[in-house]
Amino acid sequence: LQGLGSNTPTGVPYTEDEIMAIVRGGKQRGHIPGVGRVLPKQRTVIPPPSQGTHLADIDWLKKREKLLTKEVNMFK
Repeated sequence: LQGLGSNTPTGVPYTEDEIMAIVRGGKQRGHIPGVGRVLPKQRTVIPPPSQGTHLADIDWLKKREKLLTKEVNMFK
């Protein structure tokens, strides 16, 4: 499946109908690489969790925001 590449304007490799056709055909069950988990009976696609945001990054950003807010308030 991964070798087929993207064929949609959004860059998603498969449309929902194509995913469901693959699932119904029994070629893939439970997970399609690049798409996520597929629940065939419910015709639902569950996207994989985002890997772009890490808790450490969120904590660092919160601390940085707090520090910058203090600095801005000093000049008021």
